[in-house]
Amino acid sequence: RLVGLLSSTSDEAQAYAAAVLADLCVTSEKNHAAVVSSGAIPPLVTLLTVGGFADAKAEAAAGLGCLADKHTDAQLAVAEAGAIEPLVALLNETSRRAQRKGAAALASVVKGNCAHQDAVARAGGVGLLVHLLESPQEEDVQVSCAAALSELASDNRQNQDSIAKCKGIPKLVTLLQHADTERGVETASAALRSVAANNEMNQITIAAVGGILPLVTKLGIGNARVQAESAQALANLSKGNADNEVTIATLLVKLLSGEATSERAARAIAQLACGEQSAQDAFTSKGAIVLLVYKLKRGVAHHTGPDTMLLEASLQLACAAALR
Repeated sequence: RLVGLLSSTSDEAQAYAAAVLADLCVTSEKNHAAVVSSGAIPPLVTLLTVGGFADAKAEAAAGLGCLADKHTDAQLAVAEAGAIEPLVALLNETSRRAQRKGAAALASVVKGNCAHQDAVARAGGVGLLVHLLESPQEEDVQVSCAAALSELASDNRQNQDSIAKCKGIPKLVTLLQHADTERGVETASAALRSVAANNEMNQITIAAVGGILPLVTKLGIGNARVQAESAQALANLSKGNADNEVTIATLLVKLLSGEATSERAARAIAQLACGEQSAQDAFTSKGAIVLLVYKLKRGVAHHTGPDTMLLEASLQLACAAALR
């Protein structure tokens, strides 16, 4: 019945049906399989391409994104049904909801699939996503666009270069610096991580527009997902780039000296220095070893209660990992 409503003459009924199908997809694997087997993908794609009701298109995009997310077979089926070009076209809608859900769907459709990444680029998706990073006071749209750019650039040199050519790097750094939500910081960091990976020119550009300092800063104050993305972005920025290694080493050693941020800094140092002699040398030259040993010994000598003991044990593990 829900799939039938996708072809209804009522815009509201179409939007309702698409929204419910999207919700069903994420509640259980059984529901996801049922929605796919019911033949929902073609009418959802059709809903994207016909009619003028932006909310119905937005919900159709959300449904397709939920179907494609973490399900390779459904991801392929969505692309083969012709969803990519209308999803890109949705970014041109004036509706913030349509833009946000279209970008989020593109992130799911291209994840881990080079052919889909390239198809979005050919349809003009890179430039549109970068343009929407400038959306005034629309961080939810910016977050979805940054997430899509992260997936588009992942292991895709051509898309990395296209994002840079469209001036996407300074816009991602701006989002990183001024995001009001941790999700905004996380997606901006993830996009910079993808754009910098094994790309010397983008490493240089990110450093030149001031991207390193906010990544280090967010590493010290963000949640676990922000920490992970920031640390990996810093690792990609430093790999093979001596100037960035020195800059990052300087900032992380400073972060290491703080009481509240020393454990996070130690973990990042461990990640960046692992198997990278030049990074190890950069950290050593900035005094990381002396400070790590001091933190390790101090953690052993100073604990006054169970909570403090747990915190210090965690710090000790992080310092020991960085010293290996």
